[in-house]
Amino acid sequence: MTHFDPIPFKVASGSEAERKLKRYLKERTQSLKKGLSRLHGMDGIIKWRKAYEAVPAMEKRTFPWEGASNLVVPIVAIHSDTLLARVMSAVMKTKPLWTAAELGEFKKLAPVGMRSAYEEFLGYVGLEPSELDLYRVYHEWFGEAIRLGTSVIKVPWIKEIEHRFGPAGDMSGERRWEQFTAYEGPRPEKLKYENFIYPVNASTIEAMDFKYDIIQMTKAKLQERAFLDIYDKKAVGYVLAQPDRTGNSTQVDTQKQQDAKVRVEPNEHSYEWDIYECHFKYRVDTEHYARVIVWYHEKSDQILRSYYTYYPTDIYIAARLFYRDDMFPGMGFGEIMLPFQEEISEIHNQRRDNMTIANMKAWAVDPDSKLHKGFRVYPSAMVPAKQDQGSKEIEPLEMGTPVQGEIDSERLSLELAEKRSGVSPPMQGAGAGSNTKRGVYTAMGTLSLLQEGNTRTDLNVTDIRYAHTRLGRILGLEYGTFGLRDDLKEQFGEAGEKIQTALDAIVSHKMALPVYASTASVNREVEKQSDMMMTQIMDRYHQGVAAMLQALNNPVVSDNVKKYTMDALEAARTLMMTTLRHFGQDEIERLVPEIPKQTQQPPPQPQGPQPGPQAQPQAMPQIPQAPMPMLPGKVM
Repeated sequence: MTHFDPIPFKVASGSEAERKLKRYLKERTQSLKKGLSRLHGMDGIIKWRKAYEAVPAMEKRTFPWEGASNLVVPIVAIHSDTLLARVMSAVMKTKPLWTAAELGEFKKLAPVGMRSAYEEFLGYVGLEPSELDLYRVYHEWFGEAIRLGTSVIKVPWIKEIEHRFGPAGDMSGERRWEQFTAYEGPRPEKLKYENFIYPVNASTIEAMDFKYDIIQMTKAKLQERAFLDIYDKKAVGYVLAQPDRTGNSTQVDTQKQQDAKVRVEPNEHSYEWDIYECHFKYRVDTEHYARVIVWYHEKSDQILRSYYTYYPTDIYIAARLFYRDDMFPGMGFGEIMLPFQEEISEIHNQRRDNMTIANMKAWAVDPDSKLHKGFRVYPSAMVPAKQDQGSKEIEPLEMGTPVQGEIDSERLSLELAEKRSGVSPPMQGAGAGSNTKRGVYTAMGTLSLLQEGNTRTDLNVTDIRYAHTRLGRILGLEYGTFGLRDDLKEQFGEAGEKIQTALDAIVSHKMALPVYASTASVNREVEKQSDMMMTQIMDRYHQGVAAMLQALNNPVVSDNVKKYTMDALEAARTLMMTTLRHFGQDEIERLVPEIPKQTQQPPPQPQGPQPGPQAQPQAMPQIPQAPMPMLPGKVM
């Protein structure tokens, strides 16, 4: 186990350097937080979250009458959940979870099975609930990115220390306190949308000169970190005297609790403090700028902890959809689909109200009639009404006229919403097939629909998988830099050393994790047919290559024919790699290995005395026949 020892970034307490640092922290944190206030308020994520939950503006409508239609058609939720299901399937059902690739000369030096062992290791720690628990993290991370346009996870290196009272372990029968490490390793967790603060004009996280995330802590957590010497004890004392909230949650948390019909009861143990973990580059002395991490509490103006950056790379990863020009926050379905949801809901409610009022009648009753005194009309009711000359005691009145075509308007709005989001089944490929006599759509039409669907959603899936791949790279760097736990390494037996070799290669940049777009079809039967077709093509290709390579070893084949054969082999390999890419295969180099280079062997020299020149009878020269390439089952 390789341990790391972070270097503290210290400034003298009460010095001018400390006052300068605190002033810089307060100015940057306050300005960035104010700049995002509208996005984090009622005009931003609160409105978009209510749109996803399809919460009506009022619980019960009273206009145009009490109990009028009050449905919010959940367009945002329908499209968001559909894309989330496709993204989770494309990421979590892909095996291996991450794909590694060796680079350059390291391909020849790497131990056999090292790459597969490393991929197996990443897959295990990624899905194991006691390790990274990525299914839960991804469900929250990708879901928020789709709904709100941006979501950020943080991948810190965690070392959890616990104290346990139990048997001493020396057969003495005594009980003692012992300190043990409950967990040590990376721990990716999604940050609350409103808790990651950044300059909006930076297009990437790496380009941000100052960023911080808000860690909401209770009194017990602060006291524990002070006890374990994680935070400065004296600073924690000042912080505990000034909580940021004494029972009232933030505006976003309050809205969440109202929607979930729950609330947090205020008491001393529910007080909250906002600790800012700030990542920035700072002039640490007269000659050096360095990247530092500072934990800061704004209200008490206290620095709880400060270190020089000890991570090999940035620990924040953003998943974004529908990028804005030259800005960091993306656009989610809560924002882009909200106008469609409001219009479709209005059309739907108006149509339902129109049907209600068109199916009822109003009654004109003589003011002197007893029917005025609470008589109610219902089907098959006998109404005792008089009819004088030219007048009636009770007379029906038409209330409304059914409006035609509102269903078509609602359907048109739904189609526009589908085209805007690009996640619903497309219709562009429908003309490629036809229905059989049994009403079954032909295979050509099915394949066209699937191809069009993958094309329209591939950009969104690729955006998510790009973030997934960035996480895999950070995990490899952190495991390789900070060390792999001995117990985790021992779980893989003989493969543990290969995993350690792979982690060393990751740190030295000899192994990479490439980014691949998802081409997974939603139709498993179509995938099986495609794989079977690809298997037959690969079988013919490899047999043809083997036959041509065997022909090159024939000593009677001329150099020109050998050169042509080698060129044909390279051309066939290039074509096969292109075909595999069209089939959506990721591991092209594995499936199409390189063509071995043929070494020129000198012709055998005759031994013994050589006879003098003699007249040889001229014979018809024979031209060796090159084997026909790409023919399975023929060995020349």
